[in-house]
Amino acid sequence: MRSDEDARGFARQQANACNKPRLMIAGGSLPADVRVEADIRLAAGASGGVVVRYRDDRNYAVARLDSRTRSVVVEAIVNGVRTQLAAQPLAADFPFSVWHNVAVEVRGRTMTVEVTDARLNDPYAVVTVTLPTALSSGGAGVEATCSRVDADNFSAAALYTPRTGRAPVPTLGSLSFTDEFNDSTPENNGWAWIRRDPAATETGGFLRWPVQRADLTGPERNREGQIVSNNAAILYRDVPSDQNYVAETKCTIDLGVNDIKNYQQCGIIAYENDDLFARLSHVAIWNTRQTEFGKEQPYAGGLSYGGMLIGPPAETTWLRIAHRVDPDNGEHEYRAGTSRDGTSWIWGGVWTLPAGTDPDIGLISHAWQEGPQATSQFDYFKLYTGGTWGNWPGE
Repeated sequence: MRSDEDARGFARQQANACNKPRLMIAGGSLPADVRVEADIRLAAGASGGVVVRYRDDRNYAVARLDSRTRSVVVEAIVNGVRTQLAAQPLAADFPFSVWHNVAVEVRGRTMTVEVTDARLNDPYAVVTVTLPTALSSGGAGVEATCSRVDADNFSAAALYTPRTGRAPVPTLGSLSFTDEFNDSTPENNGWAWIRRDPAATETGGFLRWPVQRADLTGPERNREGQIVSNNAAILYRDVPSDQNYVAETKCTIDLGVNDIKNYQQCGIIAYENDDLFARLSHVAIWNTRQTEFGKEQPYAGGLSYGGMLIGPPAETTWLRIAHRVDPDNGEHEYRAGTSRDGTSWIWGGVWTLPAGTDPDIGLISHAWQEGPQATSQFDYFKLYTGGTWGNWPGE
């Protein structure tokens, strides 16, 4: 074992000849369908990578980075005979001397190799091959040839069972509340404010709300050093947090096409506090316009924010957040849906908020950082209760 500032502990193999690979194989048995990965770093002239379906030193498959040919090479070794199944060139400036993740998935006879920078997307290479029938099962590990190969963060796990059907979409249930924003004030219809924004008004059957120069994510500062987070207004109402419900709104916002309007948005939010929420918005992000379902939560002594995309937006976009309580752990589960016409809906993924919390549902119009200020125009808010989510086929 070796260590350094970046990796701390890691394994090092020194192969002094290219025709005599050195193997380091993990103990224990593995299923035939498996995912194996490791972070690999090579000395000059070295070749090394991930081994799967290992029976003995004369029978296994390997996906390796080869600094001599500057490629990803996949080979099968059967009865001591080494056969190259594929070789995919890497970029001319690919840095073999720094850590890269090599991940191998084997399902049946199909072996897929992906080389990434620290398990991030946008892989440097993806290679798929068919293994010989002789390599039907076995162990896993790391191979080194020609020179020094470092390996870290090795793991092996049973490969996931693919889902072939779609998750059923939530049903609406009964309409239990509606607000058409008909020239009153939201407070007269059961709404309340967190940091009330006097610019939001009900006129002409709409809630018109200029996008605030404020946000909920962070804490963050803008280019002028001003704090622009945890200071946005939320128009919210209490909802039955122990029941299934679907909250829906219709929002129009002109985010344009050519203007940079970071990160102006209109949307709907499941809100526990300023550092724990899930929001679904039509949002401008640089030169894109997206429906983003994002979540912020405390994590590792700080705050973490992640997002997923749902369907394509339009100037007028319908937004839904469906809620249920997980029967096994009591967590609040929120699934997002969007529509461009109010009839055809695209349902996306799920965020959770912790058991024991009592999140409200609200409307938002915030995160203006630059560009011409847009105005969110909410046509209505509806709350349906008593619907169902259903289960995956076979559950």
